[in-house]
Amino acid sequence: MDYEHFMRQALAQAELALASGEFPVGCVLVYQDEILATGARQGTTDEGRNEIDHAEIVALRRLGKPAWLLNYNGEPHWAQKLPNRIDFQKRMSQFFNHYLRGAPMPQWMETGVPATEKDFTLGY
Repeated sequence: MDYEHFMRQALAQAELALASGEFPVGCVLVYQDEILATGARQGTTDEGRNEIDHAEIVALRRLGKPAWLLNYNGEPHWAQKLPNRIDFQKRMSQFFNHYLRGAPMPQWMETGVPATEKDFTLGY
């Protein structure tokens, strides 16, 4: 596998994001030495800034795949507080139980949990 080639492609996506005034992050999704999709960070420049359009989320959408971004208030890019790490593991388990074992889709995957309700309902 030519990792340098894939890294150059990801950097090219980051350069596209930067040229658009976005935060410079790029992504390539690779399977069996083939680039399936690319993505560049979006949604960092306008007044309606969001943390949803990460490069990897953009790439997954281009493939028509479902994707969720879990955002924990007061945390950096990754959950560090124990309750949030437990929550993340529960959601990962529910994700795989749904897609691999046929379990019902939990509320947070089906309809989402609005930011204004995050402190009151977990959507399990």
